[in-house]
Amino acid sequence: MASLDQLHAKFGVTAEAAQLLETELGTLLLAECAFENRLWDESRAFEAVAALSVIDKSTLGRVIHRLREKTVIAGSAEATLTEALQIRNRLFHSFYRMHGLRSQTDAGRDVMMADLEVMHQKLFVAYQTAGAMSAVALQILQALKREKPNQALEPTTTAVTDRAGARSAPAAVVAHL
Repeated sequence: MASLDQLHAKFGVTAEAAQLLETELGTLLLAECAFENRLWDESRAFEAVAALSVIDKSTLGRVIHRLREKTVIAGSAEATLTEALQIRNRLFHSFYRMHGLRSQTDAGRDVMMADLEVMHQKLFVAYQTAGAMSAVALQILQALKREKPNQALEPTTTAVTDRAGARSAPAAVVAHL
């Protein structure tokens, strides 16, 4: 028989799993933005901060929607994230209302604890799934960051196409304009 304090503690642990999920998905979305906009480049730090600010202000549903726009999420991961969003919303918006006065009895608290346990397990699986996805994305970003930054290409005579009837400039002059 769970006490009211144990019920509240379980709610807190379940809410923590939901927030960990949100953090991982935000990290994944930021990585996707970094891929698109080369945000690992120090000269783009302000853009990175702005992207993170937008992500931090977004709802979990909005973050998942933006991820779907930017990347393909495999079938089982997609189903896991969709279910996690529904669970998270039920947890924060209707859990206590749905259970009504059950928290006032031993049997009712046990029902609520069982519900929270199922929710916690599913949210934690979604968190692990998102964590694996963001870990891969971050490894790719780290590899890109280690590469030399893009160098300006120096055209050569074979890389320069003349307009019809135009004279060719020496490659050295073209390369250092």
